[in-house]
Amino acid sequence: MTPVVVVLLMSMGLLVLFWSGCKSPSESNPEEKLFRLSGRVLNSRTNQPLANAVVRITNIDPEIIQLTNNKGEFSAEFTVDSTLNLLVIVTKENFTTDSTEVLAIPGRSVDLSTIALKPVSEQPTATGEGASIVLLSQTVESIGVQGSGDNESLTLLFEVRDSTGQPLDIAHSVQVRFSIASGPGGGETIFPTEASTDNAGQVATTVTSGTIAGVVQVLAEATVQGRQVRSQPVAVTIHGGLPDQNHFSVGASQLNFPGLVLLGLLNPVTAYVGDKYSNPVRPGTAVYFATDGGIIEGSALTDELGTATVDLMSAAPAPVHPELGPGFATITASTVDENQNTISVQTLVLFSGSPTISMDPMSFLIPNGGAQNFTYTVSDQNGNPLAKDTQITVTVGGDGIKTQGTLSATLPDTQSRGWTMFSFTVVDQDTASKFRPINIEIKVTGPNGAAILQTTGGAE
Repeated sequence: MTPVVVVLLMSMGLLVLFWSGCKSPSESNPEEKLFRLSGRVLNSRTNQPLANAVVRITNIDPEIIQLTNNKGEFSAEFTVDSTLNLLVIVTKENFTTDSTEVLAIPGRSVDLSTIALKPVSEQPTATGEGASIVLLSQTVESIGVQGSGDNESLTLLFEVRDSTGQPLDIAHSVQVRFSIASGPGGGETIFPTEASTDNAGQVATTVTSGTIAGVVQVLAEATVQGRQVRSQPVAVTIHGGLPDQNHFSVGASQLNFPGLVLLGLLNPVTAYVGDKYSNPVRPGTAVYFATDGGIIEGSALTDELGTATVDLMSAAPAPVHPELGPGFATITASTVDENQNTISVQTLVLFSGSPTISMDPMSFLIPNGGAQNFTYTVSDQNGNPLAKDTQITVTVGGDGIKTQGTLSATLPDTQSRGWTMFSFTVVDQDTASKFRPINIEIKVTGPNGAAILQTTGGAE
């Protein structure tokens, strides 16, 4: 065979091997949601395998129970749709109970390696009667309301001890009752409500959330020789679910700030996000922000109250609203609801400018014994009201006159042009018919700057 033929045949062989090792992109991986858990149970004293040890995998529905083989080995595989915190409890008669937490991630395998159970002494020292109940562990720190997409239940593991602090042996096992001492009242449940301690004095129950966020107080108690033994209340936090359009709003700290006067002014903007049950959404929910005026931080995460706050900064571009005109900016907050749809809410913020003052009439001569009404306007260059705490003062000087009306004002945080128009009246009280000069000054000071208008007229 010539060298050319050899190379061709080798190339064809490699091509066949390569093609046979490829999978179509359309093929799905049936194991992508499988979680595999394995381990080996030994006698801690002899280091020999323990057969028929009971392995309970909890915090999954349904609970998985297995027995170890002659080599002390166990293995289980099951489907998980999302990350779970599991509690693995290993028990065997005449051995102490062991428990460990396992993080189950879809598509992963966890080998617990060796679990060593301590044998109970052939002639064990008997414990006393139950004197206290303590919490040993809980599978997760907090849970979410129903439909939140988070863990909706957790397992609490308690231990009953005698007066010396030793866990009760099986001969002194007691029936422990579990109850919800207080809670938000959203249908949260506890199961089982009663169970007996095992040979390590341990007993467990599971708390499942309802539809209302809040704190659940769980109590464990037992009756020992006619007296009540209780645990300290155990607080379980239930946080809210995913955002809901009807419980989503946004607002600025200042409705009106002098954003056309100074650059770099900060105006906090807060989104208030609740779930469909009116709870604050779960902490860490992302909210996104946008503006058509100035600059705004792009996103923030909600806190325990379901609020997310960013800063709006005065900068270019100067906003122009299609209906309200120059100065009004639209702030948009967006997030994603339980159906993966984007939901949005909006609010208006007024960027106000420098103060301007006008008065009508500017020229006047009040007849003897008569009166003159004056109207004046204080606004920015766009006719919009000035920012909060702007001070307006009107001073009228002259003999034989009385002034009434709006002679001073402090502006609230407003976007209404009703706070740009004011009036006052000057009344001639001098019965003598002679000309007297009258001076009028309107002064404006505040966050937008200062302005003064002055004019002079008279009375006959």
